[in-house]
Amino acid sequence: LAYEQYAADERQVIVRNAVSTLPERCRDLLTMLFYLNEEMTYQDIAERMSIPVSSIGPTRARCLEKLKKLLRGKL
Repeated sequence: LAYEQYAADERQVIVRNAVSTLPERCRDLLTMLFYLNEEMTYQDIAERMSIPVSSIGPTRARCLEKLKKLLRGKL
C-alpha cells in the first residue's frame, strides 16, 4: 500500500511538472478546471480568461492533447 501511494504521488508530480511547461493559456485553463479547491463554472472561467464560454471545451481538448504528448512515455 505504501508503494501504491508513492507511485500515485510520483505520477502527480510528473503531471504537475508537465502542466507547468504548457503555454500560459493552457496552464491557466487546466489549473482552473482541475487544481483549484473552488469549483468554477465555465462562465467563471470564461470571464477570468476573457474568452467565450463556447471556446472552453475545444481549448481544453487542445490543451489536454498537448499535455498528453508531454506525458507520453513518462507515466
